[in-house]
Amino acid sequence: MGRGWVFQHDNDPKHTAKATKEWLKKNHIKVMEWPSQSPDLNPIENLWRELKKISPRGVAMIMRTVRNRPATTQRELVNDLKAAGTTVTRKTIGSTLRRNGLKSCSARKVPLLKKAHVEARLKYANDHLKDVQSDWEKFLWSDETKIELFGLNSTSHVWRKKNAAYDPRNTVPTVKHGGGSIMFWGCFSAKGTGLLHRISGTMDGAMYRAVLRDNLLPSARKLKMGRGWVFQHDNDAYSKGNKGVAQEEPH
Repeated sequence: MGRGWVFQHDNDPKHTAKATKEWLKKNHIKVMEWPSQSPDLNPIENLWRELKKISPRGVAMIMRTVRNRPATTQRELVNDLKAAGTTVTRKTIGSTLRRNGLKSCSARKVPLLKKAHVEARLKYANDHLKDVQSDWEKFLWSDETKIELFGLNSTSHVWRKKNAAYDPRNTVPTVKHGGGSIMFWGCFSAKGTGLLHRISGTMDGAMYRAVLRDNLLPSARKLKMGRGWVFQHDNDAYSKGNKGVAQEEPH
């Protein structure tokens, strides 16, 4: 460096400590004055940025991994790269994925469907495609739902592109009525909401008919459904065992 060179470091407490200043002075090292909160002014940051970059081969590897397994965590990707000879931080992994058009999102929960289910749902949609608003106003919709207790309904995250929320690889299949929850029956129509009923115990045909007797008919009267209204419920075993005017959902 020759004579007259100047040393630069920022204002980190260990840099500005009295003992550090005394050591620099004792060794006749001239220190550049440095403004606070200004790491972007230091050209060495460009070097650190280059060193933190993942090689094109490493980028291709982690992109291939998250494309096949979107729920892969940053820690898992760090370990994969480490096994391949590249050491990076989780922050670097996240920045690299975002630069390549991916972001960490909550996985959408969708019904667990087989091919037959998908075909039946499509047929249902096509059969009712030309229904007018007045047709749908005659329907009284119903279902059971559960509210998870104590955080059992956990959220998964996936790496995905902006418009890929419902790609099957980015979703979490669900089934209805798991444990650790409170279950409710409810209904609604275009005219408003009907009664809400908490279900105690295991639902069977007898209990379901009691729920309909005590809640469905009073709801229809409350909503002033009039004549010719249609009841909708799904294909649960206790629902299919009941007779009457009902609109069946596709399986």
